[in-house]
Amino acid sequence: MLFRCKNCGGLVAFQNGDAAGTCKGCGLKQEINEHFIYEQANLFALENTEESLEQAMNLYRAVPGWKDANQKYKDCRTQLGRMRWQKESALLKAEETRFEAKISKLKKAGIAVLAVLLICIAIVTIVTLYQFKKYNTAAEFFVSAQYARSAEAFRELNGYKDAKAKVYISALELYKAKRYKEAAPYFAWLRGYTDNGYYLKKCWERIAVLDSSASSASHKVELKEDGTVIASGENDKGQCNVSDWTDIVSVAAGDRYTVGLKKDGTVVAVGENEDGQCNVESWTNIISISAKNGHTVGLKADCTVVATGKNTDGQCNVSDWADIVFISAGENYTLGQKGDGSTVIAGKDDSDLKSTSD
Repeated sequence: MLFRCKNCGGLVAFQNGDAAGTCKGCGLKQEINEHFIYEQANLFALENTEESLEQAMNLYRAVPGWKDANQKYKDCRTQLGRMRWQKESALLKAEETRFEAKISKLKKAGIAVLAVLLICIAIVTIVTLYQFKKYNTAAEFFVSAQYARSAEAFRELNGYKDAKAKVYISALELYKAKRYKEAAPYFAWLRGYTDNGYYLKKCWERIAVLDSSASSASHKVELKEDGTVIASGENDKGQCNVSDWTDIVSVAAGDRYTVGLKKDGTVVAVGENEDGQCNVESWTNIISISAKNGHTVGLKADCTVVATGKNTDGQCNVSDWADIVFISAGENYTLGQKGDGSTVIAGKDDSDLKSTSD
């Protein structure tokens, strides 16, 4: 047990039955009796802390029956219990507060998630209704034999219900009606779908511009029935060096250069190449060609367009063209006609071109 030194206030340890105790702080030897222990217990009780109350209880218990030591022992025990209960209550209250804060955050998060979910459901519902309405509109076009409009409307709905099949059926109706230019872009878009490749090929057989002769200011080119080519005129840049060409199905003549389209869809070119107008060796799936003043244009089977050569006015900026069924290379422009009859232009856009596109 412990008691406080009368001299320095330090703690002095003793065992029950000890007659005296010596302070380790100041070395004062102090007599121990019931009255001394009782008074020391009172001092610890007055400090009113958990540790001091425990010390007071130990001291009161060492002098049972001395004055009111038994009652004060009970009082200290009650006070200690009350302090510990208050401490635990405070801890529980703090934990409850933290728990409520977490619940509040979860509720807010739950409300936010629910709001997002409702918004997503609303968006999906709106999109679905929009697609449903658009599908019905496309179906009405088809029923009323407006096949070009139905093909376009169903194409915009790609992935919804049987829209792709409806594009094919609409394109097939256009083909049957000999509206090959309108049908070709849709068969091209349906790449790999059923027998679209067969009908696309048939469309190109009817609409692809294949020239058997072409001329420029300096030379003339002629395509023979056996797929070979002859050329005459100036040959200062080698533009007439076509004697070894075979399997040619169309020719084009630019300014001092010649371009040939082969049966397999590849392209050959000879002559002036200062601006890269003859750089066509990588072209494939070409079904029509055109050449003019330093640039060459090719129409691909998928209705897109490639171009190479002089691009001072942007005449070769055709990489984003689609649904094209006819091309023409001009002095400083490229013109394309779409399946629906509209035209697009890359390059110099003067009044003459505008009137052409109109």
